Amino acid sequence: MTFAEIVARIQRGLKDPAILPTEIKAAVNKQLRSVTAAAHLPNLVKTDSVFVGAEDLSTNMPADFQHGLMEAYSATNKKALTIRPNSVSLYAGYIRTGTGTLIDEVALMGIEEDAILHVRPMSGAEDEIEVTYYRLPYDLVNDSDLPELPAKNDIHELCIVSGVVLEKLPDTDMDPEAITKLMGLYGSKLQSGMAILKAMYPNAPKPRPKLRRKTRFF
Repeated sequence: MTFAEIVARIQRGLKDPAILPTEIKAAVNKQLRSVTAAAHLPNLVKTDSVFVGAEDLSTNMPADFQHGLMEAYSATNKKALTIRPNSVSLYAGYIRTGTGTLIDEVALMGIEEDAILHVRPMSGAEDEIEVTYYRLPYDLVNDSDLPELPAKNDIHELCIVSGVVLEKLPDTDMDPEAITKLMGLYGSKLQSGMAILKAMYPNAPKPRPKLRRKTRFF
């Protein structure tokens, strides 16, 4: 479905001209981000570079980062970096401002524009790190734009249209009883669509951070 077709379908579902097309379009892009954040879609996998300054302990992720750090590779030192699941695990092997000759490990904190890549140990020189992640989907702008979601299995209808209608139904002038029934219907459609979408790519790349395990002596 094109952007225009999605908006028209939502308008038919809401049946309330007081909800303006501009409001619906903004909600569509918001829903598109929500759907892609909950799934692993191979077409959104991207590799980009970030730079960690000398004696820095963190850096911002790329502006289009959404979720899921799959790989981290030091392009400067030609080595794969260990990805830890959180800062606690990352800090466990070092003092908090530990220094060394090369960055060995990283941990991701936050999502989207708030995502920060933490590194250990502190490097004495700038390091270029290539990161592989799921990027944000492109916003829909023109009527002919297509969402970066598979078109088959009614995914656009189930995941985008149903999600926006579900969000906007309480703002309509419909009878409260009718709103309750429709919210149940569209909620079920959205749930079904998300299950179908997640099942479509069982082998899509997923983050697999390495846990720091304690040594056991016998």
